[in-house]
Amino acid sequence: MVKRKFVVPRRLALLLSVSTLALSATTPGTAAPAWQALPPDVSALDAVWNRTDSLVAAHTVTRSWFWGPPETAWTTRELYVDDPTGTRSRLVRYYDKSRMEINNPNGNRNDPFYVTNGLLTVELISGRVQVGNNTFESRYPANIVVAGDFNDPAAPTYVSLASKANAGTDHPDPDRQGQQATDTIARDGTVGNDPSKAGIPGTRIVSYDTVTRHNIPQAMWDFLNAQGLVRRGNQTVTEPLSNPWYYATGRPISDAYWAKVKIGGVPTDTLIQAYERRVLTYTPSNPAGFQVEMGNIGAHYRDWRYFGMGK
Repeated sequence: MVKRKFVVPRRLALLLSVSTLALSATTPGTAAPAWQALPPDVSALDAVWNRTDSLVAAHTVTRSWFWGPPETAWTTRELYVDDPTGTRSRLVRYYDKSRMEINNPNGNRNDPFYVTNGLLTVELISGRVQVGNNTFESRYPANIVVAGDFNDPAAPTYVSLASKANAGTDHPDPDRQGQQATDTIARDGTVGNDPSKAGIPGTRIVSYDTVTRHNIPQAMWDFLNAQGLVRRGNQTVTEPLSNPWYYATGRPISDAYWAKVKIGGVPTDTLIQAYERRVLTYTPSNPAGFQVEMGNIGAHYRDWRYFGMGK
């Protein structure tokens, strides 16, 4: 799917190269993080990117990005009031498709969640920025399209999902395993149904998450559990791309909905599902390896938090 990509604006990049003081959310009166040299150690972030996306960048594999092209990387520090080292900040790195973060630099580096990625979907839908384990700053829900061309006036936005997703308030769905994913969603949040979608491969619901209480269709479930070539040190091996399956995406916070979104200006049927950390899209008309993709939530969040987009 052709989606918007971001590159850190030159003015911002120059600012970050001069000062390593993290940018906090822009709520007035927010205490800024303590100054700390950036970066103390980014090797853990590099290793996570290298594992899946170095092979994409080298065209060794034919699949979509897990994190994003290297030129979209932006490393900084952000306000995190529960930092165990006392800096009130955490090391983060933005890519097109997510934000990596290290919440405890003194933790076990062999823990799969030593480097995690933020609950960006929850924040964009709820309009609340999480700056601590249980500390939030109020902003506004993001009126930014979740998939396709960023300037599509009819595509669903994060606001569109507010009444259907677990983001501040839970909106569980009943177990529908064995049924087809044929629900639709409009930009105003109205949900409908298109029975013609039942004949599309990958739409059968095959899993129900009992934790967040949402259904996962076959196409998404296969993607979440996909195995493929990854880099482990200097070796290329076959492993699950995401281990556990919810490592990169988090658990589903909505069911999946069809929408017609513009991709390169062309209205295209796309199945959209919100997860805690990512948004997944299934575009059956895309070529193999690119039918299910991570949305550009890292770019969306960066624009929302730092540049006031989506008001």
